Parts: sequence; C-alpha cells; structure tokens
Amino acid sequence: MSIPLLTAIQRRTNYNQSVSDDLHAFSNVLFWAILFSTTFKGHTVEEDEWRAKLRGHHDSRQAAQAEIVKLFNPPLDSDESDDFYDDSNSEEHMTSEEMIKAKEMRAKIAEEEIKAAEDEARARGMSELLIALHPVLKDWTAVLASRTARPNKPALGLEGGLRQQILAVQSVLSFAEILLRHRGRLEAFT
Repeated sequence: MSIPLLTAIQRRTNYNQSVSDDLHAFSNVLFWAILFSTTFKGHTVEEDEWRAKLRGHHDSRQAAQAEIVKLFNPPLDSDESDDFYDDSNSEEHMTSEEMIKAKEMRAKIAEEEIKAAEDEARARGMSELLIALHPVLKDWTAVLASRTARPNKPALGLEGGLRQQILAVQSVLSFAEILLRHRGRLEAFT
C-alpha cells in the first residue's frame, strides 16, 4: 500500500484511493511474485532476508525493494572509467565525438560490472528469475518514484478524475515500454 493510504488507515480517516495507490500495489505484487516464485526460488541469505521483509510491515517491504533495486548497481567510481575520463578530458574540453565515446565507454564498463555481479549472484545460487527481472524492477521503481513524486493537483487545468485516468494510462504505457526495452532479456529467460 502507499504511504498516504496506510496513513489514512492508521488514522481511521476517509481516503480517496488514487492511481498512485494502485501503482504501489502493483509494485508490491511484482516484487512478491518474483521473490516467492516456487519455480525459480533462490537460496541465498539475501533472498531469505528479503522474503522475510516482504512479509513484514510497510517499512520493511520498502527496505527490501530498495535493497533489491540496488543489487547490481555498478560502483560510481570505476577505476577503468577514471583512466579514460580524467580531468584532462573534462567535458568542456572534449569534442562531441569524444563525449559520445566517453559515454559509450562508461556504459560498457557499467554493463560489464553488472554482468560480473549477476554471474557472481548465479554462482551463489540466487534466483534466475530475480537476476533476469532485476532491470525491469529497477526501471519500474524509477517510474513509480517519478509518478508519485508529482503533487496531487490537477495538471493543465484537468479535473482530478481525468488526471487520474491519464496517469493510469501513462503508467501502463511506461510498464509496457520497460518490458519492450528488456524484451531480449525476457525472451532469453523464457
């Protein structure tokens, strides 16, 4: 459940459920389905801890989701990228081609670091489902954060109900875009 909905329940006040609440529920179900899959259940200490947290209260569920999303994040200060992208090559002194090359190099290094982390997780016995769907979880969490961070007021003079409908459609489209973005990874998994 979303924090505003939980707060209303705790305070026993009226609350009009919104699309944002539904997005939070969808996110919770997505994480739950991946971690509790009986077909692809992993057997690492982290997964057991995340399952316990997902069974807990809202704060522990949120903590588990945040830990999972950060699971394969590459470090921000990679030695290899620093060798290529040092102070003598600061962006203000780089041509557009050099900037593109630097961006591609950082992306390649990050991709290699993520792959190495995924391979290490596989070696420890982590769920293939979690490893395969991690990018989907990460991207969806970012969409959810951006959708719920917006003030809950009509945009462009739209009435609340219409705004909620537009937010719902945008969110469904965003999730479809995420699935398309990771289509190759998802198809390789099935």
